[in-house]
Amino acid sequence: MMIDRIRSKLAGWKAHSLSRGGRLTLIKASVTGVPNHMLSCFNCHKQVCKEMNSCCRRFFWGNNTKVPPVAWKDICLPQNLGGLGVRSVDHFNQAALAKLGWIYLIHVFLRNNLNLNAKVSE
Repeated sequence: MMIDRIRSKLAGWKAHSLSRGGRLTLIKASVTGVPNHMLSCFNCHKQVCKEMNSCCRRFFWGNNTKVPPVAWKDICLPQNLGGLGVRSVDHFNQAALAKLGWIYLIHVFLRNNLNLNAKVSE
């Protein structure tokens, strides 16, 4: 489902008529935003993450590039580390799930802490 949505977004754009900067902007602005909710709630299978990254990689380099000049893992690095700041789907999934877990733990801790304080004040 997510892969089909990404493919349909990329199919509407003509990669050969855009510069690499334009392709990068489109990937960062819209394609990486497509699976945000799903990746924030559910653990995504590694093969699905790999396929989503592959769709973005093919769009960025073009379909006729046999050997890209820079590895995709280097492009996914933050800009201050020499990358282009594209979010890797599997890393984003791990970070979003960790954030969800943290929010849950804080909620449980605060609820338990408030219950203890109410019992102490009685």
